[in-house]
Amino acid sequence: MKDSIFMDKLVYGTEKGHIMLRALPSLVRYRRLLASNNHPVLTISASPDRRFLHVGCGDGGIIVITEHQAAQQKPQTAQA
Repeated sequence: MKDSIFMDKLVYGTEKGHIMLRALPSLVRYRRLLASNNHPVLTISASPDRRFLHVGCGDGGIIVITEHQAAQQKPQTAQA
């Protein structure tokens, strides 16, 4: 999966309900998200445009995860 800054990431779920994101190729942990309390993550799929992750959990829950977009800054104008 690639994010909005085109950084490759490995995404996987754990038996304890966490979604792990690691930067490639170093495998440094980028983010850990809690998807379900004490239930395993069973499926993860990316939307066709790669903006959303769909996560299925062992408790029957379905979660949609999106990347947080930082507030856009106003462009600076040149003063004459």
